[in-house]
Amino acid sequence: MKTMWPVAVRLVGIAAGALTVLTACGSLMEMPPSSPDGPRISNLTFDPPESGAGCIVTMHLQFDAGDAEITGGRVRWSVAQGRRTTSDGTTLAPELFQGKASGEVTVAFRLRKVGRYRYFAQVEDSAGRWSNVLVQDLISQVTGAPGVTPCAP
Repeated sequence: MKTMWPVAVRLVGIAAGALTVLTACGSLMEMPPSSPDGPRISNLTFDPPESGAGCIVTMHLQFDAGDAEITGGRVRWSVAQGRRTTSDGTTLAPELFQGKASGEVTVAFRLRKVGRYRYFAQVEDSAGRWSNVLVQDLISQVTGAPGVTPCAP
């Protein structure tokens, strides 16, 4: 009778490795919990909505903090390249919001990789309350490939 012990050990090792990868990726994509009375964001869009690796895209985001001011925010993203996913992020400086309680903020990003980007955006007001989180996808293709718009100068 054969023992199943080596197979079980291998499966446990694979499961532990997968859990480690998911935990490592998940921590960067976590966003603070939104406050019910916090600021609200809407209309997260990218211009252009599809682009090529190496090109710059502009993120547009509308915000409304009611009687408070927006003091900053964060943008996190993941890039799926086949089965491989990487993630990164940046903060949104208070100067981008110009001390306003409502309006639109624009931020330029360079697409460094080919793949499907998924962006998460959130802002914080002067009372320390976090907004809702918006999610938007963006496709980055091989620059110069047929049908891909060249990067704008």
